[in-house]
Amino acid sequence: MTAIAHLPTLEARWLEYLRRTEAVFKAHPYMIPLRQMIFKSFVQRHDTLSLADHAKQWARLALRQANSQGDLSPVDVVFWLDSPREVLVEAILPVLNNVRAAGKRAALIATKAVHEKISPDLKPILFQVPYRWHSSDPWKRGWKSLQAVLAEDLGAESFSAFVDLCSHTDNTIAEVIRLLTALKPRLMVLPVDQLLPGSAACTAANNLGIDTLVLLHGAVSAYNAPVTSNHMGVWGAMARDQMMKYGVPEKHLMILGSPRHDSFPAPLPSDVRARFQAALSLQDKPTLVFFSNGNDLQFTSREAAEGCAAWLNTAAETLSDRINVVVRLHPNEDGSLYTQYSRLHVFKKECDLAATLGAADICGTLCSTVMLDALLYRKPILQFYANGWPHLADNWQRGLAQRIENPAQLIEWLSKGYENRQVWQSLADAQTALTETVFANHGRAGEVIAGHIIEEITPVPQPARQNGRLHSVR
Repeated sequence: MTAIAHLPTLEARWLEYLRRTEAVFKAHPYMIPLRQMIFKSFVQRHDTLSLADHAKQWARLALRQANSQGDLSPVDVVFWLDSPREVLVEAILPVLNNVRAAGKRAALIATKAVHEKISPDLKPILFQVPYRWHSSDPWKRGWKSLQAVLAEDLGAESFSAFVDLCSHTDNTIAEVIRLLTALKPRLMVLPVDQLLPGSAACTAANNLGIDTLVLLHGAVSAYNAPVTSNHMGVWGAMARDQMMKYGVPEKHLMILGSPRHDSFPAPLPSDVRARFQAALSLQDKPTLVFFSNGNDLQFTSREAAEGCAAWLNTAAETLSDRINVVVRLHPNEDGSLYTQYSRLHVFKKECDLAATLGAADICGTLCSTVMLDALLYRKPILQFYANGWPHLADNWQRGLAQRIENPAQLIEWLSKGYENRQVWQSLADAQTALTETVFANHGRAGEVIAGHIIEEITPVPQPARQNGRLHSVR
């Protein structure tokens, strides 16, 4: 059997991993919270446990004993946040606020990283996992089953690290069960159901018979499937179709919209373009902003990421007297991909996303979620994709982006727009006309999702008998 590591793209490796392990996770469902982490940590990276890690295990057993803290009075719905990342916070908090505004009892469980950054007015429950010893025997059986189907990809040297992760999963699930048993919610809502600790929280809720809803927080990727929660709220018809392509049944998907994008486009000062140019020391010329994905070359492939950089540099050299070519780095990117390309203006934090989109004349990317964000700013969008590169996003096939296949075509599109701005405007108009397929309920998605949640947690009237007749009881 071909080793998964030999498959050409990350998506292909992930999907093949799912196919080979499907029966294993069905036979050992307690391992489901670790499905994606096993792939990333042990199939992809072959992580091991060092002597220092072993020492930390004993330290955790001795020192980490604190339970979660906060009001555990019964509620109707629990919201879960385990990361302060903006895209996650902004998927959850607007919905939480709408549910509370409607008079429903809602609790927010937040890890320490989130708890330290959000307003205390939200009254979050601080999630802490006390370290307890659990038998590793079930996990050992699961490991052997994984080795049987991943013989070429799962090394014995990773077993100790696997068991350490399993111990943390057991403790996380136990603490979530303790909280949910006290809170007694009808529903748990979270932004990620595939990675710890959220994956463990989702599994704990499912095991208790509590309904679970995950809200899509970014562009769809293969990593979004399979869905661990009972249902997924997706942004629009595009995301629904993409999730179904990854094998998620349509009945588990609900088109609800994106609360984060309700505030897009953000109000911007009239001189945003001048401010952007000043921040990056740019000349007053039309500007292409390329949103980079150089942070994960396993996903994008080095060929594609470096290809984009080379195309941009060629365009910058050719059109230096007419066009600014600017690269905005991914938040987790160090910029090393672009060090040899002196013609490019590369930046990261000098200007925020809203101002960048507001100031750009045209946007380009390989597969960034900004391809979707830019629709709401009515910007023309170019998607770089050469034959032979990994198929990372199908926006261009849906009319949501203009495909660019080589540097000559990039130069052609930029030159045409420079000479006649209506070329860019017509492209933007055609793409923007499809916005509803991406962002359903735009401007009120937080309200719509809250309404759906309230409907889900409201008890269904039960018939009762009085004098031999049925009467509705609420």
